[in-house]
Amino acid sequence: MVDEGDYVTTNTPLGKVGNTGNTSEPHLHLHVESGGIPKTILNGKAVPFTINGRYLIRGDVLNHSAPQVEGR
Repeated sequence: MVDEGDYVTTNTPLGKVGNTGNTSEPHLHLHVESGGIPKTILNGKAVPFTINGRYLIRGDVLNHSAPQVEGR
């Protein structure tokens, strides 16, 4: 839903969540980086980001109906 170079802020929709068919539930992978070669993934500097004020770790589950990370 956003394009390269777009400035995003809190509440900016980034994309839609769906299921590609080889998972048990719809999900979204996020990776934020700065710099690097345009249109080449994973070659910039990783940028830490928060969701609902928390840094997430692999396997965290976000519940869309409550602003919290489940399991922590």
